[in-house]
Amino acid sequence: MLGKDREDFVLARKYAVGATRTEGHARLGNFPARRVARGRALAERHGWAPVSAVTHEYGVAEREVIPMAEALGIGFGAWSPLGSGFLTGAGTEEPRLPHRARTGRPTGADLAVREAVAEVAARHGATRAQVGLAWVLGRARRSPTGIAPVTSAPTAGILRDNLRALELELTAEDMDRLDGAGGSVLGEPHDHNRVGQEYVTAPDLIRPVIPAA
Repeated sequence: MLGKDREDFVLARKYAVGATRTEGHARLGNFPARRVARGRALAERHGWAPVSAVTHEYGVAEREVIPMAEALGIGFGAWSPLGSGFLTGAGTEEPRLPHRARTGRPTGADLAVREAVAEVAARHGATRAQVGLAWVLGRARRSPTGIAPVTSAPTAGILRDNLRALELELTAEDMDRLDGAGGSVLGEPHDHNRVGQEYVTAPDLIRPVIPAA
């Protein structure tokens, strides 16, 4: 019955259920990037409330949606930037969030990210939580869209300590170390385009001469 319009229909239902509308705008929570982009297109086509913000887990170890939000100019609410305490090293290795437990987390890449966070924290005499939050804040300063960390703490004292991340200035070296931790790879078509760009801008490239008419 739905035929080729099935995807539009399914997304329209998810849009209606998952979107929070405020003064003519919509926020989508925990949608993958392709679904948010699709929802944005459908909203424009049908005159629905525009998608102006998304919320998604985001931190040093979770980075999937932010390039889409930046490309479309959508505000971003970054919840659980410390991986529900994983980056702080508190507690056991067992993930606290059900979606992590069911997907085999933490992985080797997760542990590599946590090691990098600990390394940067030791360099600054800061806590791991402060470094994890400072990374998100540093990413927000460099972003063309609005990124707002959404965090919490079990006690007021820990929250006050975590807020000292606002005073922590990570260096370019720190950011590079954290950005590269865990071996995060975008893959294709990004690798293809990056290599192609290097090729066409190489100083020793021999370009064919096209005679003028």
